[in-house]
Amino acid sequence: MDFKNTNLGFTPISKDDAFELAPRLEKIFNIENCDVYFKQVSNPTIAVQNNQNIFQGSLIMPDNNSCIDFELATNFLSSSSTISVAPRDEKDAPKFGFGRTEFRTFENLSTDNLLSRLLIEVEDAPNTLGFERGNSLNSANDEITKAVNKLNKLAKMEQSMRKSPGQNPTDELRRSAEGRDIR
Repeated sequence: MDFKNTNLGFTPISKDDAFELAPRLEKIFNIENCDVYFKQVSNPTIAVQNNQNIFQGSLIMPDNNSCIDFELATNFLSSSSTISVAPRDEKDAPKFGFGRTEFRTFENLSTDNLLSRLLIEVEDAPNTLGFERGNSLNSANDEITKAVNKLNKLAKMEQSMRKSPGQNPTDELRRSAEGRDIR
C-alpha cells in the first residue's frame, strides 16, 4: 500500500532502518491485510531498558480504515519487548497518537507474545472503534439466515407429514397427492 493514499499523520521512515535494529520485527509485523509504517521517534512514553531500541509507528488496516498506533521498545532479537498500542480511525483522527482510545501498555513480551498481542489488537480494532460490520459480513450473515430458515421450513413440513410414529412420510405424500387416504 502506498502511504500517499493513507492518512498516516506522520512521514514514514524506511522500514529497513527499523528491521536492521531488530530483524525479527520484519516477521512480527508481516500481518496479513496490514501495512506497517515506522515514524521518527518523538516524545516516547515507555521506558527503554539496556540494549533496547524504541520504535513508533502505525499498523494500517486498509479494509476498514482503522489503524493501530504503537510505541515499541525491544532488543535486537525482540525477545524482551514492551509495547503500547491504541487503535485509531484514520478518518476521524488523522494524527499519530490522537485517537479516541488511550494507549495500553504490555510489558515483558517474548517474540511470540508480541506477535500474539499485535494480532489481538488488529482483530479487536474495528470493534473498539465501533465500526459497523462490513458488507461482506452482512451479506454472509443474510445468506446463512436464509439457509437456516429454509431448513427449518423443510423440517417443519416433514414433521407435519408424520402423523403417527412408524408411518412413512413418503406414503403420506403419495396419499396426499392422489387425494385419497388408504387406511
